[in-house]
Amino acid sequence: MGQCLEILQTIIDNENYFPAEEWRSVPKSSVGMYTKCLSILRENGLVQKRDGHYMLSTDLMWVLEKISDRWRELANSVERGEKISIK
Repeated sequence: MGQCLEILQTIIDNENYFPAEEWRSVPKSSVGMYTKCLSILRENGLVQKRDGHYMLSTDLMWVLEKISDRWRELANSVERGEKISIK
């Protein structure tokens, strides 16, 4: 789990555009675990590779944007004193 989080954090820290050839600079618990985590992240649609760079997937970015929009709506409702319900 820690290795997967390290991979995601590295992509985020590099403004969502991390060159594939620089992965050797990312700390690894083991080569096998690193490979397994990257494979899991790609298979589950969290990370994609394009033009030799790794980035958060388009689907993940869309979901995060929708969550952010909904959270903002809820916060605004609370600030206006409205009762809210989460569906």
